[in-house]
Amino acid sequence: MTSAEETSRSAWGTFSGPAVVANSRSRWSKTLRYCYWLQGFPSHKFWITWPICSLIVVVVAFVAAALQKLLGPVGTLVTVVVMILFGNPSSGGATGVPYLPSFWRDIGPYLPPRNGYVLLHHTIYFDGHGTGQALTTLLVYLGIAAALLIVLDLRRPEAAVPVDATEAAAMAVPIGATP
Repeated sequence: MTSAEETSRSAWGTFSGPAVVANSRSRWSKTLRYCYWLQGFPSHKFWITWPICSLIVVVVAFVAAALQKLLGPVGTLVTVVVMILFGNPSSGGATGVPYLPSFWRDIGPYLPPRNGYVLLHHTIYFDGHGTGQALTTLLVYLGIAAALLIVLDLRRPEAAVPVDATEAAAMAVPIGATP
């Protein structure tokens, strides 16, 4: 195995493993706070809402990572525009889908925020009825973003850092420190 393959595999493992664990731990504490302390949703639905909220966060994270890998720093801007500026108003979570203007009502079903909202809302209040399209859309976004990340990682591995630069960085004296 070459150095580039080791770097790409370790980067993928670093991104997927600890990120999911950290997201799960963070989501766990927030869900406990909102569920039990603030009574934001029925407490008997905790074990089904937690994986749904984690799925929503992971989908958006993978889409952002894929766009950043594909477009560079502009990928962050594209993610913010698509997910927040277009996704949140078109989700219909605050006002309801029937009250949205036609543009927002038409693009909403194709973006993760509305599908995450529908999946969570229908799971909590309607025992999961009508969640098939929302779950499918989120999983398609996740699958495409993960496949794109894998392809881009295999085609364009990260540049290897020269050993002497690594050693120089390790030996550098922090600013303000006296040698």
